[in-house]
Amino acid sequence: MTIRTGLTNLSTQQISVCVRTIIAVVLFLSVAVGRVGAWGWEGHIIVARIAEQHLTAKAKAGIIQLLGPDLKISDTSVASWPDNIRGARPETGPWHYVDIPFEAASYDPSRDCSNGQCVVVQIEHFAAVLADTNATTVSRAEALRFVVHFVGDMHQPLHSTERSHDRGGNLVKITFLSGSQAGNLHSVWDSLLLRQYLGGEDVLQYADQLNSRITPQQAKDWAGGSVADWAWESHQQAVAHTYAGVPIQDTPVNLDAQYVAGNREVVETQLMRAGIRLSVLLNKAFQ
Repeated sequence: MTIRTGLTNLSTQQISVCVRTIIAVVLFLSVAVGRVGAWGWEGHIIVARIAEQHLTAKAKAGIIQLLGPDLKISDTSVASWPDNIRGARPETGPWHYVDIPFEAASYDPSRDCSNGQCVVVQIEHFAAVLADTNATTVSRAEALRFVVHFVGDMHQPLHSTERSHDRGGNLVKITFLSGSQAGNLHSVWDSLLLRQYLGGEDVLQYADQLNSRITPQQAKDWAGGSVADWAWESHQQAVAHTYAGVPIQDTPVNLDAQYVAGNREVVETQLMRAGIRLSVLLNKAFQ
């Protein structure tokens, strides 16, 4: 069978090869051009869902006023919105991460957040807009979406770290588990690890299970500190765990079952921390 095009006749096999080539190029460019969104949609839903369980009555009412009664912050149209608009608003790209060098002794805003173009400053900025009752409803609703998303982003360790100019692990080639999946270290921490831990479980149920594990003392401890402190903590997780066993080399590094199992606590704790801290910022904004 052949498929007629405007220029020539191509066999079905040739069409298939062309389509696969195009897909491969698109995937390559998506990594080469810029960072991908932290946690993927699952992680952002989990962070927002946990936060929802810790909101004050005022915060819940304020969110309804901005989003309407039919939307929750754990809906993908809210939690993942900043990723969805990056093509139309490329200036927002650097707001999703902060490149604290792997070998750094501390977060240095003059080095790591030039002109406020990083997730630390942008969380602080949009939290202030959200709290400003003189701002327009449209501006505050947009600020809410940014805060929900960026808090999740910052708690993905590779959104607070860069080693040897690897763009937060985007340039670190890996194979995953059996080696059947090729990609980069960033994509592992965005989605692949979490999807292993989910194992087909409903995302909201998984989030509720994580929330049930948070003790009152943990919630109190995690609520303290500044946004910069949270970014530095995330950076430390990357240094101690994310990059552990991942050498700097040109050939792909295989991440095995031991790596997956060994980082489960890190991933889940970061999601829980992000949920608690998001609720802290939202409760403060609507107090």
